[in-house]
Amino acid sequence: MVPQASKEAALEKLRSQGASQKTIDQLAEAGSTEKFALVEIPPGARGNQATEWAVFRLPPAMTGEGISEARAGYEQTGASAPAVFIEFTDEGDKQFQEITRQLFRTGLLRGEAQTFAIVLDNVMASDPMIDYTDAGLRDGISGGAVISGGNMTMDEAEDLALVLRTGALPVRLEAAYQQEVSATLGKDSLNQALIAGFAGLGLVLVYMLVYYRFLGLVADLALIVYGILLWGLFNVSIGDLWPGVTLTLPGIAGLMLTIGVACDANIVIFERIKEEVRRGKSVRSAVNSGYSLGFKAILDANVLTILTALVIFIFSTSQPKGFALTLILGVLISMLTAVLFTRAMLGVLAGFSFFNKPAFMGVKASQIEPPAAETGRAAKGRTRPAGAPAPATGGGSGGPSTNGGRRTTTSRKKRKRR
Repeated sequence: MVPQASKEAALEKLRSQGASQKTIDQLAEAGSTEKFALVEIPPGARGNQATEWAVFRLPPAMTGEGISEARAGYEQTGASAPAVFIEFTDEGDKQFQEITRQLFRTGLLRGEAQTFAIVLDNVMASDPMIDYTDAGLRDGISGGAVISGGNMTMDEAEDLALVLRTGALPVRLEAAYQQEVSATLGKDSLNQALIAGFAGLGLVLVYMLVYYRFLGLVADLALIVYGILLWGLFNVSIGDLWPGVTLTLPGIAGLMLTIGVACDANIVIFERIKEEVRRGKSVRSAVNSGYSLGFKAILDANVLTILTALVIFIFSTSQPKGFALTLILGVLISMLTAVLFTRAMLGVLAGFSFFNKPAFMGVKASQIEPPAAETGRAAKGRTRPAGAPAPATGGGSGGPSTNGGRRTTTSRKKRKRR
């Protein structure tokens, strides 16, 4: 087939000769079918300046099995130009003689020199020409062959000889033994990371329970719900829209970080609730005001975290992408559990009398400020009008008197006994 300037042009040329669309698609994808091979012709392989493409029919007229030896050297006649010397097996010698005889006759009939392509792995290495004007080639070439001319250099001759020797090697391989090797290092690292994650989660659950008392128990339940939702999101698959999440070591690192993010949301809210309880508010009122005050801080922090993770996901390579993805999903789920689950659970528990105790919030009775009304009445009882005499500080019944700006006290004289 006539070489074309591009792969698409070569396939289109084959299509115009009646090839099916299935054949064209298979050639475009695999490069060969049972009947055709799409061959790349690099610059210089046939005197061309740029890469060309051509489709050749299979099977080839001759394979490397017919070649016994190929070596580079110099011709002994003429200008001692570089050449490739080929020796054939008995069967290969007969094949090559018949091929060259047919090419000589075709060239003689058409008045144009014919060539045969030397191809290895669908790449043309050379395209030697049979000179139809040389009468000595009328019966073909036998007893070995020499490829020379075309301004061939010694390096090119050695490369071509290597291609011919490589093509002569047997390509059928037999397995000596088979062994399955698992990714032991990766599996161990993954297991260790999961163990570390569960251990960290356990420590967080214990700390929240000890420090925040009953609020810590609510936070622990929220963390468990958070973990179930996040793990389910990782494993769910919705076709091409969401194929699920495959955890890697960076992804596990992001998962561990989201545990802290989920706890941080509860801590901010719980500290607000404790502040409101210390001010003397009831638990129900403290829960409502604590959420309203703490939600803005949670929202700002989580939005900034998500934006940072998005930057990492967009501009980084595959490994940090896993970290960023798990971090984004974890932050979203933590906001859901902190706002919906924790608040709903606290709202339900606030209706029970046993829950309306500051100790359940981790607040001591000595830390609670008196209500504002009682503080006002106490302050009012201690005030006096301006200019009114101050109460006496002594133990007598007399009132205070002033003398030269100095405060004096009176006392009762003791009577002498007679």
